[in-house]
Amino acid sequence: MTALAGVATLVFILAGTAVGIRLLWLARRTRGLPELYIGLGLVLICGVAYPVGLSSQIETVPDGSRSVLMFVSMSALAVGSGYIVAFVRNVFRPDEAWARLLAGFLYASFIGLAVMLPFLLMRGPMDPIGGYFVARQALMVAVFGWSAIESALYWRKLLRRAAVGLADPEVVNRVGLWCVSGVASVLSSVTTLSVGISGLNPFQHPVALLVVALSGLVSSSSLVLAFLPPERYRAWVRSRPTA
Repeated sequence: MTALAGVATLVFILAGTAVGIRLLWLARRTRGLPELYIGLGLVLICGVAYPVGLSSQIETVPDGSRSVLMFVSMSALAVGSGYIVAFVRNVFRPDEAWARLLAGFLYASFIGLAVMLPFLLMRGPMDPIGGYFVARQALMVAVFGWSAIESALYWRKLLRRAAVGLADPEVVNRVGLWCVSGVASVLSSVTTLSVGISGLNPFQHPVALLVVALSGLVSSSSLVLAFLPPERYRAWVRSRPTA
């Protein structure tokens, strides 16, 4: 099970980073904020936070280097999640005051965790499933949960428009896939959070590893089909107006 989780994590890192780079290249040409926000968020989370965080868990890494790697990983996760939050707010709730407050709270909370980490590490080794882990995972659930909810609501509207020919099927499909990716990320974070709160190690528990592996594969596939779709898939989507 550990091997499956490792492979799924590697696929998620590669797929998320590739999609992020693709969107940043697109944003360079279009100057569009949505693709810029998602691109930066994916590159920082998948291309920096995950691999650097995994590197910090290697037993042969010296304690000093491990602390630096953990701080870099958490900082990338904080800023990257902030960009995902910025995307959700600007695209789905640009004029809502409560959305600005929620986005600010989530971003400030992530930054607070990143700033707090060095001081906690100076006190000695951290409990891998302690309070810091719980806070981080809860924030991940909040960020991707909000993204999934907003994209699901918008997807529903687009499906109704597509049914009468008023929405581009590819756009409808892309929003739906982004929603699926968000739901998979929430499921992964909720599982590890629940197992950790119960006092077990989610990085060793077989059920948690299985859920994380399957969620990672679903999220990776959804991201690739949404933003790097093969032409055959695009043709299939266009042939189904309500896709």
